[in-house]
Amino acid sequence: MSIPTLSAFTDDQLREAYAFQVRQGYRGDMGRTAAAMALLEDDGTIADDDMIERLAAEIGRAVEESGAHD
Repeated sequence: MSIPTLSAFTDDQLREAYAFQVRQGYRGDMGRTAAAMALLEDDGTIADDDMIERLAAEIGRAVEESGAHD
């Protein structure tokens, strides 16, 4: 069994995944976590909690750098 790794997502993909969750009513930590889980699932990655948390942090960074707010 191989160890799963994070795929490379663009900042635009990260922001769009978060924006989708915001439209569903999920903001902040919950929105970033939901976006991370959705991206990883769509990518076919079996993720552990650490991977989800790392990707959620990357989503937060991408959103912050764009000037958008939670």
